[in-house]
Amino acid sequence: MFKKFKILSLIGILLINFIPSLDLQAQEYDPDFDQNYIISQFQMFDYDAMSQAEIQSFLVSKGSYLVDYYTDGWPIHCDIRTGSDDSNCQIMTRMRASEIIYSAAQRYKVSPRLILVMLQKEQGLIQWEGTPPAKRLDWACGYAVCDNCSMDDPKIQKYKGFGRQVDNVAGAMRFYQDYAHTYSYIKTASKAYNIDGETVIPSNQSTANLYTYTPHTRGPYTFWRVWQRYFGDPTSSQRDKTSTISTDYMLQIIGSSIEKLMVYEGEKTGVWVEYLNIGTKVWDNETQNKLYLIDAKYKSQIPIISKTSNFSLEESMKKDVVVYSAKKTVLPGKVLRLSFLLGADYEKYKSGEYILVLDGKGWFADSGIAYNLERIFRYDAKLNKGIPKNLEAGETNTITVEYKNVGTKPWYQGETYLKWISSGHEHYAKMNQWHILPGEIASFTFYSKVDGVGDHQYDLSVWKKVDAGKYNKFPTGENKFVANMSVRYAAKILYESIPREIVANQEKNVILRVRNIGSETWNENLVLRSYSNIKPFSSSYFDSSEWISSMAIQKVNKEVKPGNVYVFKFKVKAPSRAYTYDQYYQLEWGPNYKEIYIGKDLSKHYQTKVIN
Repeated sequence: MFKKFKILSLIGILLINFIPSLDLQAQEYDPDFDQNYIISQFQMFDYDAMSQAEIQSFLVSKGSYLVDYYTDGWPIHCDIRTGSDDSNCQIMTRMRASEIIYSAAQRYKVSPRLILVMLQKEQGLIQWEGTPPAKRLDWACGYAVCDNCSMDDPKIQKYKGFGRQVDNVAGAMRFYQDYAHTYSYIKTASKAYNIDGETVIPSNQSTANLYTYTPHTRGPYTFWRVWQRYFGDPTSSQRDKTSTISTDYMLQIIGSSIEKLMVYEGEKTGVWVEYLNIGTKVWDNETQNKLYLIDAKYKSQIPIISKTSNFSLEESMKKDVVVYSAKKTVLPGKVLRLSFLLGADYEKYKSGEYILVLDGKGWFADSGIAYNLERIFRYDAKLNKGIPKNLEAGETNTITVEYKNVGTKPWYQGETYLKWISSGHEHYAKMNQWHILPGEIASFTFYSKVDGVGDHQYDLSVWKKVDAGKYNKFPTGENKFVANMSVRYAAKILYESIPREIVANQEKNVILRVRNIGSETWNENLVLRSYSNIKPFSSSYFDSSEWISSMAIQKVNKEVKPGNVYVFKFKVKAPSRAYTYDQYYQLEWGPNYKEIYIGKDLSKHYQTKVIN
């Protein structure tokens, strides 16, 4: 019978304006904030803390819209603790907001200050500038609306209305207190909970009640700060103990653009945030460069505003200011609205966070505004056919790749290109077809020659030509390929005994063991040659009477299939003059002396020192 009173993971102000939640570990809080002890039992249940007249006077002092707000109240006999059927409850006559607040506080024996703080924390209704939107009044305390729920959900309409919201938030806090050990969804004191990735152990049931109502740290933190501003220390066992923090410069986010933004590539989208000055000091911006949003990466370099904080913006930081306020002053109770444009480049996702800074003081706690920008791509590509795994080294390979148009716009030959990068050099290939509609396959053909053997990387990406010399990359049409550059005739040296030092006129036996790593069988057409220089080719300084010629050492004398090993055994005779000589060894195929690769090289270079 109590099921209907379970709060469904709400985040107050998020319900109306989608204020973005932040990563708690990235958000700094006032040093005095203890997430385990937010409010004392006394403060939460001090139901005689304010009379109706005092509530009314408080609203007047804040210039609240609620001062003269009348609406339907809540029948006294429909106590939510009893599980009364709402359909049998008759709405009371129209009541003043202060009367509704006072009546709920008395009915459930909770502090009227609790209700006032919740009205500000959830919908900014205590210090709203002007007339609040109807939805803020209808869901004044955010009761019964979960993080991902719609306010139009038929199941929660019975909780709609200022009077019902006030009654239910007061009733919920009493219900959590009285039934903490009866229902498992109610968080309890001294028990550990994972809240936004951190361990929270409420030190009393009142603190646990706040986390039950809003299961995030930021909501209770805002509650704590607002209470400090309005009524002093919420953890005190005395009614009017002085605030433990500076309340000079305080704010509350009362509206912002949604956190997740969808925008077409190449276009810009507007981001905005509204800050309510709930502190006691004027935000002075006479020079119009003292109040600004800046990248939150500077949180560690800019102090949080306190009684003693001071800060001046460094020149190097100015590039990360996203917008300066045009307002010269922001009085207490007034709203600062900041808006700026975010460019949608060709990355798929982009996220960030900004904080509000008052130059000379520091940054406002709880001012962080986060966004996640996701592009809607009209031009995008998905790989359909890539680069072959095996290509011929030393030859010009004709390569055709295919991409599917997964965007929403057609591609045209004069504006759609494939960029391919090989050996650090960029090249462009135009699309083969005249035009490609969404869902169709486009092909691109290019020609590539790589001299070395082994693995070779190609980087591919699809680009749209915007104007002369300017191209924009498709977000997902980027791929890397590693092709094995192989040849029909290639060798790998397994062992060699080429002398590095030899006596003049001395003759030595040499062994050169090689493996056939090509795709063709060797025969007598493969010749081992030696040169003293290869540009131009010059006869070797080393020779032997057994060599075929001054440049040709020896032919292969049998068939050597791919993968097999062949051993060249030959002699070298040193020249008569002492000197350090260059030697180049090559394997050449056929009557045209086609050089074949030895590893990744066409020639293996050695130096031999001749001594007397």
